[in-house]
Amino acid sequence: MELVYSRREKIVGVFVLSVFALLFATVVMLGRGKDWFKSYVTYYTVFDESYNLQENADVKLHKATIGKVSKIDLTGDKVRVTLKILEDYQSRITKDTAVTVKSPTFIGDEYVSVIPGDPNAPVLAEESEIKSIPKKSIEDLLAEFQVEKTAKRLSAAVRNIADVTEALKDPEGPLFASLNELQTMLTNLAKATSKTPLTVDYVNSNLVTINKIGNELYFNLSNIRDLLKGVEIGLEHLKSSLANVDNASHDLPKIIHSTDMQG
Repeated sequence: MELVYSRREKIVGVFVLSVFALLFATVVMLGRGKDWFKSYVTYYTVFDESYNLQENADVKLHKATIGKVSKIDLTGDKVRVTLKILEDYQSRITKDTAVTVKSPTFIGDEYVSVIPGDPNAPVLAEESEIKSIPKKSIEDLLAEFQVEKTAKRLSAAVRNIADVTEALKDPEGPLFASLNELQTMLTNLAKATSKTPLTVDYVNSNLVTINKIGNELYFNLSNIRDLLKGVEIGLEHLKSSLANVDNASHDLPKIIHSTDMQG
């Protein structure tokens, strides 16, 4: 017997299949984002206390999440913490790797921080124990950052600032002495500035006088040049006259001899 579906039943069937396909795609996307479909390897570590660590807390390497805390058990006087590490990062867990508990802030959620060991060391086998390092207390953090020394330095700096403030308030102190010297310099500068117009006028007057002297000197030089030209012309005439006299001195004996012959 062949089943016959109406048009409405076909539409409903397609809708239901579409919903299931959408749900499946959503689950796949969420699973990829939450690493649901990735393989994990299991390790464990032991702490002296839980340090407020919770199940599903992150396991981080260089502050990047590489796994989760899957279980926390009390074993005797110790706390056993089971870790699920992504298989992709198993090669980072070597025999000298260590873990500790950290928190991003004083009020943040604690997480397990992986401290990498020698990359050339053998990889730690699955289900093995990773050695642990106790979580640092507030006292340890204060000692690490030398808060006490910093506080002492800050206190000394505050005292120095107070001493400097008192020194600045002292009328006989360096601040008021510097201000008085500055006032004196400003007064002298004001006096020098008030004399500046007179000095400028005096300089302008001297420049005018120098200009006049320069013009007169240029005129006198022109006259001297003309005078030298006249002297040069006179020398030429004198030279010509001397040449004539010289010629006459040569002709004079001949004239005297000629006169004696006629007598």
